[in-house]
Amino acid sequence: MKKFLFLSPLLLICAFIIISCAPERKSRLNSDSIVVRIEPPIANVPLDTTKTLTAIVRNAKGDIVDLPVTWSIDPSTGIGAFDSVTGKTAEFRAIGNGIVTITALSNGVTGSINVGCGSYHAPDSIVITSAPDGVSNGKSVPITVQLSYGGPVASGGIAVSVDTSTILWDVSGPGSLSASSGQTVTFTANPAPALGQATVKISFGNLSVTKLISVAEVVPTADAVMIYSDNGFGPNLITEPYGYFHWGDWNWYPPGTYPENPDAPVVYPTTSKVDTTAAPSGVPSIDPLSSLKFEYYKGSGLTSPVWPSGNFYGGFSFRYNSAQNLTTMTKLYFYVRGASGGEDLIVQNVGNASTNLHINTIKPITTNWQLYSITLSAARTSVTVPVSFFFEAAPDSTVYIDYIYFDVE
Repeated sequence: MKKFLFLSPLLLICAFIIISCAPERKSRLNSDSIVVRIEPPIANVPLDTTKTLTAIVRNAKGDIVDLPVTWSIDPSTGIGAFDSVTGKTAEFRAIGNGIVTITALSNGVTGSINVGCGSYHAPDSIVITSAPDGVSNGKSVPITVQLSYGGPVASGGIAVSVDTSTILWDVSGPGSLSASSGQTVTFTANPAPALGQATVKISFGNLSVTKLISVAEVVPTADAVMIYSDNGFGPNLITEPYGYFHWGDWNWYPPGTYPENPDAPVVYPTTSKVDTTAAPSGVPSIDPLSSLKFEYYKGSGLTSPVWPSGNFYGGFSFRYNSAQNLTTMTKLYFYVRGASGGEDLIVQNVGNASTNLHINTIKPITTNWQLYSITLSAARTSVTVPVSFFFEAAPDSTVYIDYIYFDVE
């Protein structure tokens, strides 16, 4: 009897643990650990015929688990109906022409399929046909999607017309949408100083597609002529800048031939060390992967003042393989930030010859990325050196330059 009395508390404790653990075990099969799929993923059911559907619930390991399922149809009347529902199996009948979304709900997780009834085929593809990669602060642009059956229309699929109110839109990040449904919706970038990437998601039933849109101060037009970006050097450019410095006169140095003697009577940048990979990340959101690193060192042997204003200078330039016509370009854009801040950078932009170059001094440079735009004034019908950057009478300096391009506005 004493032995039984001794074991009784232990049995009660064990029973309590078992009862307590049961809900814990069940709670592990939550929305983070199960997936619901409906088989088969049919596209069409002819009028007054039926199709047997099965909901399959799997855990995170991929094993089928036994959880209850609730079935629903949207729209709920006029196009399709369930003849019968038995647990994870539903018998669906097409009773009209149109498209319905059938959903199976289990433990808070849904699986769905789009079904065409009668003369309709449900789309199996949703494609964005018109959308920008970037939008300037405060600007608006339309985004259009296309639904199709048999793959994207561009690949031979057939366009499908649906009730556009069932095409749902959502956005996160620095932007807004003109509507929450439709085939074409307008995206508006938030006003400055908002920068970053907006994510637009468009869904129809179990189909969805997303689009990342960069929001920046200025986004290039379709006519822009790129000089440098994350994609590398622009069209027709020699793929590494030329260095130059003064040694009694202009001296151009092709890539790999820059002087490396710090006592020479010259001022030169370490353009042979222009860095497009190890440099800190480039302009946020619009061109984030890399930037050009420009290091300037003043040679100790130079004693005579030189052009342009009686001071030491050195820099680098971009060069075309052959002369280019940039007549339609009206502005030069680029981003700059300094390693320390306070640097003064000189920019020399396009012209047909050295007599019609336009020179601007960018100062003071900060340690944050800043966008600069320069209005072009020189003739630009035959340009071989579109833009140059250099320092003049400066202390040893390092700056980062990125997203350089010409544009029509």
